[in-house]
Amino acid sequence: MLTINQNKGAVLFDLFLAFNRRLLSITRRLSPPLTLSESHILGEILQQKIINSSLLIKNLHIEKTKVSRTIASFTEKEWITSQPSVTDKRVRYFTVTTEGARVFFNDNQYRNQQVQECLIPLTQGQRKDLAQFLNGMADKLQAGPIRPIANEPLCKIEIRRLTRALGYLGDNLMNSGMPVDECQVLHLVHRDRDSISMGSLKELLPYEMTMISRLTSDLEDRGFLRKSPLPYDKRHVQILLTNAGSGRAEKNLLQGGEKLVSSIANLSKTSQEQFTSLLKRFLIEGVEPDIEEHSRKFVVSRIRTEEARQQSRSFLIETLAQQQLHHELRETLLHPDNICYQLSVFGETRAVCEISTSNHHGQLVYFVSALSTTDLSWARELLLISAKEILEDRAIKQIHLSFQNQTPLGIQNLFSNGKTSLTRNDIIHL
Repeated sequence: MLTINQNKGAVLFDLFLAFNRRLLSITRRLSPPLTLSESHILGEILQQKIINSSLLIKNLHIEKTKVSRTIASFTEKEWITSQPSVTDKRVRYFTVTTEGARVFFNDNQYRNQQVQECLIPLTQGQRKDLAQFLNGMADKLQAGPIRPIANEPLCKIEIRRLTRALGYLGDNLMNSGMPVDECQVLHLVHRDRDSISMGSLKELLPYEMTMISRLTSDLEDRGFLRKSPLPYDKRHVQILLTNAGSGRAEKNLLQGGEKLVSSIANLSKTSQEQFTSLLKRFLIEGVEPDIEEHSRKFVVSRIRTEEARQQSRSFLIETLAQQQLHHELRETLLHPDNICYQLSVFGETRAVCEISTSNHHGQLVYFVSALSTTDLSWARELLLISAKEILEDRAIKQIHLSFQNQTPLGIQNLFSNGKTSLTRNDIIHL
C-alpha cells in the first residue's frame, strides 16, 4: 500500500482533497444560497452572456444530466431565460435574468468570504505566490478563463478554475471516474489503513450524517467497503475497505497524484516545495489531527436538519433524566424556529444550547451540558457562538440568560458578576 508521504503525487492528492474539505466546511457554516455546481453554472451563463448546454458541459467538466436538471430549476425560478438557436431549433441558448444575477452576486459574497477565511494564515506575499502557483496549474490543465469581479480575494478565480478543470463539479474527479464525495470516503478510510469508525469519518468529512450514510451504503452495495458494528459497542459502526475498495482508493491516489504532478512539472524543485508548503498553510485552520486525537476534538455546529434536531433532543432528555432534572423539560424541545447549537466530541453530542427570539430580545431556553468541569470553557464558547448569531441581527438588542437548574453551576459562574443578559458589546469583550 502506498503511504501518503512516499511520493509527491500522493502528497498533492491528499492536500487537494483536504483543500476541498476545508472549503466545504466553511461553506456549510456560511450556508450560501447556491450549491457549488449551481454557482458555477449560473456564473458561467452570466459571464458568457449567452451560452448553450453543450458549452456549459465542456467548460465546467460536468455531466449532461446535472446541467439539464440545474437549467430546468433555474428556468422555473426565472433566474435564466432561454431561446432556440436560429440554425438548430433543438439547441437552446441561455441568458441570466436580473433576478438570476442578483442571486449569483449574493452567493458570490459568501464565496469571497470562504476564500478570505482560508487566506488568514498567509501573509500578503504568500497569498500572491499561492495565486501565481494556482494560476500556472490551472493554465497547465487548460482551465478556461473566468472574468474577475470587483473586490474578489486573491486565489479565488484560480480556485474556481481548478475546481472545474480537476472535475470537482462532475463525476470524474482527476480522471478517477468517481465524484469527489466518493473519492473522499475511500481516500480517508484507505489513509487510515483501510479501516475507520463512522464517528471518525463524520469528524473528517464536512457532510451531513445522512449524506455519509448514503455514500457508505452506495459504496458498500458496489463492493468497495463493508460496515461492521464495533464488537465493544453495537451502536457504533466500523468502515472497512474490501480488496476492491482498497485497490480503487490506491488507483485514485496514483492517477490523481500523477495529474497534479504533471500540472506543476514546469516548476523547479524549490518552487514545488514552496507550493506544497503554501497549500498546507492554506489548510492550517482545517488540518485534521491524527485519528487518535479526534476524541479530544470539540466541534460547535448549528442544528439545522430534523435528523440533527432529533439526535440533540434525545441527548437533552437523557441528560436531564440522568441529572434528575425531569421537571426542566418543556412542551417543546429545540424548536425549529429557535437558534439551536450543539457541541460534539468525536461526533457525540455533549452540550446543547437553544435561544428563542421575540420583541427585539432573545431568551435562553435550554443550556444542557454533559461536559466535565475541565471542559467548561468549550461550553462557554457554545453559548457565545449561539448568542453571536442572534445578536448579529440588529433588531435583537440583548439575550436574557436567566439560567435554570439544567445549566451547570460552572457554566453560570463563567458569566458571573450578576450578568443576566448578553449584548453585542458583551460578545466583543468576552
